[in-house]
Amino acid sequence: YSPQAISPSFGPTVSTDTIERQRSAVYVVDADLPLGLNNYLKPDAQKIRDAYVKRIADYLVLAGSTPDEAKASAAKILAIETRIAGKKLTPVEKRDPAKRFTRMRYDELKGMLGSVDLDTYFKALGLPPGGEVIVQELAPIRERNALLIELPPADTQAYLRWELLRRTSAYLTPAFIEI
Repeated sequence: YSPQAISPSFGPTVSTDTIERQRSAVYVVDADLPLGLNNYLKPDAQKIRDAYVKRIADYLVLAGSTPDEAKASAAKILAIETRIAGKKLTPVEKRDPAKRFTRMRYDELKGMLGSVDLDTYFKALGLPPGGEVIVQELAPIRERNALLIELPPADTQAYLRWELLRRTSAYLTPAFIEI
């Protein structure tokens, strides 16, 4: 399965170990962001960000928010995603396995993600808690945990609502696809 298809933040998956190719490993992978990194971070991409905020607001209105609520939530969602984008590896950095993959004990990951019930999450997915995990893109996963701690619940809910709509839009009414 694809962790990005399930989780708006990060997801565990099982794949071949990056070093010991004859064994499998549990990876914890940061979820992708809808816009390319440059579109979040470069000043000359403001028109793209503006159109993206409008799209988010349009989705939220279709899902029942008032236009004012949707516009305010869309601005917060862009701010959240921009903050995460600032922690993601560049395409060049992703080529370096030492930067891309971090091996750690499950307990270390659990301590790093204090705002997430990792034991329950792994159990629900049929993965054994404990042992070693390989974290792909450590900094954005840490940032997502920090956001869960810092943000008001309403902002987190707005972000999760957007992610649910965005990831399931193909299965919703045609209005979501036509936006």
